[in-house]
Amino acid sequence: MILDPATLIVVAVIMSLVIAALLFFSWLQDRRVDALRWWSATCLLAAIAAIMFLLGGTETRSMGREVGNAVFVLSYGLSYAAARRFNERSVPWVGVLAGVPIWLATAWAFDVGFVERVVVISLLVVAYGWVTARELWNGPDRLISERAAAVITALNAIYFASRIFTGPGLLPTGEWVTVFDSAWVSMVGLVMLLYMMTFGFMIMSMSKEKTDLEHRRAALIDPLTGVANRRAFMIQADKLLAESRQASQPAAVMMFDLDHFKSVNDTHGHLVGDGVLTEFATIAVTRLPRRAMLCRMGGEEFAAIVPGTDHLTALDLAELIRGDLASETRLVPTTVSAGVAISTSSDESLDQLLSRADDALYRAKKAGRNRVVASNGSAERPAASAAAVVGLDPALA
Repeated sequence: MILDPATLIVVAVIMSLVIAALLFFSWLQDRRVDALRWWSATCLLAAIAAIMFLLGGTETRSMGREVGNAVFVLSYGLSYAAARRFNERSVPWVGVLAGVPIWLATAWAFDVGFVERVVVISLLVVAYGWVTARELWNGPDRLISERAAAVITALNAIYFASRIFTGPGLLPTGEWVTVFDSAWVSMVGLVMLLYMMTFGFMIMSMSKEKTDLEHRRAALIDPLTGVANRRAFMIQADKLLAESRQASQPAAVMMFDLDHFKSVNDTHGHLVGDGVLTEFATIAVTRLPRRAMLCRMGGEEFAAIVPGTDHLTALDLAELIRGDLASETRLVPTTVSAGVAISTSSDESLDQLLSRADDALYRAKKAGRNRVVASNGSAERPAASAAAVVGLDPALA
């Protein structure tokens, strides 16, 4: 079957324009995914480059073809920029735009032949394709559709790399090379068509998958403090508790409640109150180990689980958080009370641990606030300060 090159390129142009329009309208509907706008521009530039290639005629050196190739290289550079924007990373604009002057210098400033120009344009496309594929593959969210787009981009780059070693490139001899070269223009149109169709579909899938992920995260994150909410905590803390049991290690659950928080809101306003909550969350996250999880249970109450932590370490951590808040609060003087519970049996549930930690928190409040209290069933720790860390006395039960 003979594929007409001009027909394939025209179809590819139409498809590129359609995908560019779809991506642009998708961006208009959800402007949070700014990369859609850049990928729309990429498809538009690819269509313009193909049109200029057609208008350039059959001459190997014509203004239309040389400018068209520059636009073609620019489209690949912008695709890399779009991938960086999609992953919310800075765009190295010098590298993104460098391909255009490199190509124009090759085409106009230096007296190079057709073979050398084929190699240069192929190398530029391969370079941009490789860095784009790598960027997509290493996306921070590890999206399935993003990695699929990386594979498609890499395959496209491999195809252009093959051009270096075929036809009028570095290996101009051999029957298979001759056959490959005779179909080169047709294959360019076909590859462009297939690449635009598949990659455009992947871009739409990436945008949807990322939006869905953001919605799922929003459902599990407290919007004010940025820490987990109660729902997320109950899901993840159960898993962390189970992991500690499997490793035959204890786990600590802590409950924190900001002292006299209502008076902070009443005296200084809710804006200051929100700032105090955010300050506490920042201090707690800084002090807690990486494997720990902090959540805002509601209002001024927070909870944390620290797997693999014994009672002495847990009390030390809670005391450090209490002390940091008392000494480092910038908005208004604020203190916090804490209750600590340590898992003591393999069949103790998260709800039971939270209940014991909450009982200890109640006793901390009753004993005068601004202190850490260990729960029933938790071994006591010698208090560094009687006003700060309180081991459970049976008389207080």
